[in-house]
Amino acid sequence: MTSYLMDYQSFKTVEEMDMHVEKHVLAHYGKMNETDHALLSLVARYACKFPGAAHLKVATICQATNKSEATVRRTLRKLEKLLIIKKVPTIRRVSKGYGANILVILPFIDHSCLTTRGGQENLVVRRAAAVIP
Repeated sequence: MTSYLMDYQSFKTVEEMDMHVEKHVLAHYGKMNETDHALLSLVARYACKFPGAAHLKVATICQATNKSEATVRRTLRKLEKLLIIKKVPTIRRVSKGYGANILVILPFIDHSCLTTRGGQENLVVRRAAAVIP
């Protein structure tokens, strides 16, 4: 029934997914609050059968985290903005309305870069003042 999630699976194993989630949390530690951590943890728990992909309703997340619908939607947008998850909207087959989103945990990509000192082209040359006898 849920084999369609295999198309959205972003990791090969649960251990690999857990490692990437931990790296996301460490990289965005100052930007994430307790609700963000709880929601990411919940998505990771539901994304074990197909590592990295979970099909969750907002109502299910609200009930599990004991948060309001507005808070859950805001937190999902924040996690998407931080490039931790990606929401894939779905359409119901029978009623043709919007269904629950597929939440995909994205692999961690280290965007930090080291700067190296360039060449010596911008050196300021100081000349000694000429001493007049």
